[in-house]
Amino acid sequence: MVLDGGEEVTAAPVAPLATLGLSPQKYLISIARIEPDNNILTLVEAFSRKPRGAKLVVLGKLEPGNAYHAAVKSAECDEIVFPGAIYDKATVQTLRFHARAYCHGHMVGGTNPSLVESLWCGNAVLAHRNAFNQWTAGTEQFFFSGTDECERMIERILIDDIAVARAGRMARLRAVTDFVWADVLSTYERELAALGGHRLEPAKTEPTSIPSARQA
Repeated sequence: MVLDGGEEVTAAPVAPLATLGLSPQKYLISIARIEPDNNILTLVEAFSRKPRGAKLVVLGKLEPGNAYHAAVKSAECDEIVFPGAIYDKATVQTLRFHARAYCHGHMVGGTNPSLVESLWCGNAVLAHRNAFNQWTAGTEQFFFSGTDECERMIERILIDDIAVARAGRMARLRAVTDFVWADVLSTYERELAALGGHRLEPAKTEPTSIPSARQA
């Protein structure tokens, strides 16, 4: 499985939220290509079934003449925001950090970088239920397989402060366990060396000084 790393995010400015009419912890966010295999339509339909008192922000490019994009737009309610594709890293990080939950509908691929970044932000995660996402996101997150289950998870995320806080703590723990860049790069280095028939020598460390009885 391909691994990705990241760095911990503990703060982000709130100013970029105002331009989209957002408030911290009052929205969910999806950051993905708007394609069927990312379940964007499922997320929009589930969220739009009733008023939420919160918003769903869907980052991604919508193209005229694209039938799937048209279906997504036709399913929206007035609590859904389509800012388009945003490529400024700082803005995307701010939007992710202040979200109540990160929505990840991807069904294919390995360890997704955007999902890993959400863990480093301490986001609760709402993800499609598959082996890739479940391994990456870890326990205590929220998973769905269809529109009905997606709606139930959205409802729980919006009302269950304890579960969301626990999911955020577990997201950070998951990040430091398997997605620290130094560890990830070391893993790649070992694998590439093994493929080339080489053996990496353990890193040299200074011997530990053990105090004598007198010193102690």
